[in-house]
Amino acid sequence: MRCNPWRWLWGLIPIAILTFLTVQWEHDRIEVDLRQRAESALRSAGLPWAVTAFDGRDGLVTGHASSDDGPQRALGIVRNVWGVRISDQRTRLLPKIDPYQWSAGIRGDRLKINGYVPSEDVRTTILGLATAAFPNRVIDDRMELARGTPDQNIWLGGIGFSMKQLASLRSGTVSLMGTGVRIEGEAEDLSSYKSVKGALKNKLPTGVTLIAEKISPPAVSPYTW
Repeated sequence: MRCNPWRWLWGLIPIAILTFLTVQWEHDRIEVDLRQRAESALRSAGLPWAVTAFDGRDGLVTGHASSDDGPQRALGIVRNVWGVRISDQRTRLLPKIDPYQWSAGIRGDRLKINGYVPSEDVRTTILGLATAAFPNRVIDDRMELARGTPDQNIWLGGIGFSMKQLASLRSGTVSLMGTGVRIEGEAEDLSSYKSVKGALKNKLPTGVTLIAEKISPPAVSPYTW
């Protein structure tokens, strides 16, 4: 019986296609699984900025690190994920700001926030503080990511304190240079004026210092005597 090679060829083509699709599906499944487990480990380690990509079992870590040791920490965590064969990193460090600056100002129905934050999680925390202190104002977030923040708990305490005082002003600004606070503006009323002045004198959070203040009492109109 004479063998027809074309018949063999037509039989092999669907087998080859099926094999390719099976391998490709398994390849994609492995990559998704490794990426999910690697990024879960990174989040658990407090490194949510790190992003991974996989080609098979070979991993790559990218993103903008908020600390000097961040890139190596992220690389070590991904390398320790079960199933990862090779891992490399092409991360970048965020720019470092010294002194670290942050500010907020109110005018009309708008609160504008400027300055720097060390991470997106901290940005979310600050915006939460702003929403709580200014529930009826539009929040204009202009904060940028950068390294160099002082002790984060002290710094966030200074921001929370500053926004609470700013909420008692008709108009004004607060700013932090490191953990030093500046505040100026016009009080909403006499009670608010006394409250802010008393807080600045006696209730500054631990580690926060008052650099300068210029709070004026509310204008009285008509002015009588």
